[in-house]
Amino acid sequence: MPFEVERLPEEPIILATLSGDVDADDLRLVFVRSAELMADIEGSVYRITDVREVSVSFPDLLKIVAEGAKHATGTSTDPRVKVCLVGTHVMGKLYIDMLRKQSSGAVSIPMRRSMETALESVRIQIENERRDSTETAD
Repeated sequence: MPFEVERLPEEPIILATLSGDVDADDLRLVFVRSAELMADIEGSVYRITDVREVSVSFPDLLKIVAEGAKHATGTSTDPRVKVCLVGTHVMGKLYIDMLRKQSSGAVSIPMRRSMETALESVRIQIENERRDSTETAD
C-alpha cells in the first residue's frame, strides 16, 4: 500500500503519507479515508500530505489532479479541508499549480520541506482560526 492516512489525537489534523508509485486510485482512497476521519471534526480540517517519497508519471499526475479537483468530501477542493504538502518534488509543485488553475485560484496549497515545519504552520493556522472565531463571538 503506497499510503497511510491517520488523524492526530485531539487535533483537527490528518496526516497522509504517500510513497512509491502513486496513481489517481491511490489518491481517491486517501480522500475517502480523510472523509471518514473528518466526520466528527467541526469546522476546518487540516491535511498534511507527505509526498517526499512519491514517484509519479506526468500522465498519472494529470489523472491525480482531476481526482483532487472533484468537489467531494475529503478532496483537495473540499472547502473544509486545508491542505499542506510536504516535499520538494517538482511533481508536487506541478500538482499545486494545476489544481490552483483548475479551481480559478480558489485552492491554495502551501508546500513545506519538512513534516515539522508543516505541523508548526498548521498549528499556527488553527490557533489563528480559533482566536478569530472567539473575537467575532465577543
